[in-house]
Amino acid sequence: ISGIAKKMANLDFHWKCGMCRRDEIGALGSSLDQMAQSLSTALDELKTANEALRGEEEEERALESQRLAFFSAASHELKTPITILKGQLSGMLDGVDIYQDREKYLARSLQVTARMEGLVQEILTISQMEAQGSLSHGELLDLSELVQQQVACDTGLMERKRLRLEMHIEDELWISGEKHLIAKASGNLLSNAALYAPEGETLRVQTGLKSGQSTLT
Repeated sequence: ISGIAKKMANLDFHWKCGMCRRDEIGALGSSLDQMAQSLSTALDELKTANEALRGEEEEERALESQRLAFFSAASHELKTPITILKGQLSGMLDGVDIYQDREKYLARSLQVTARMEGLVQEILTISQMEAQGSLSHGELLDLSELVQQQVACDTGLMERKRLRLEMHIEDELWISGEKHLIAKASGNLLSNAALYAPEGETLRVQTGLKSGQSTLT
């Protein structure tokens, strides 16, 4: 019984007294066996509950990380059109050569504001989806068409930096995914290239198949 007490102190309940006595000591041994079995079951349940709780905590941390990444991406998404809009308006006000045609660049500025409005609406939509716990389903998309649309959005920035554009786009390059997320990813890639390329450089945009997978480079 003394040895059993030490095992119990160490939360070891995988034992049996194995007494066959019919006196008080035997009754005590039988009670200890029953208690050990109950405590062992309770301890296993507690371990299972703790593991589930840790899993929920890890999932919550992953969700929080995704939220932070989302807001970081949203900030980046809005920064690019704001930079383009600011450059176009400043160029028109300062009378810079390529901005002499105000009608043309006012129209482009309006397109940029529409892009910003669309981004804000996407942010609101994703926030509502997250609050409701719903997920959008993927759809069949033409990657080449999406890329061409994103290039058109960044034309103003490319002209302002006098960048040359070379495009090699395969037609009908189909992929499956969420349109707004893929548009954001491709838009980020193209916008970063335009923002950080040295003035007068050449930007090469290419879509195609590589190892059976649709690619954008």
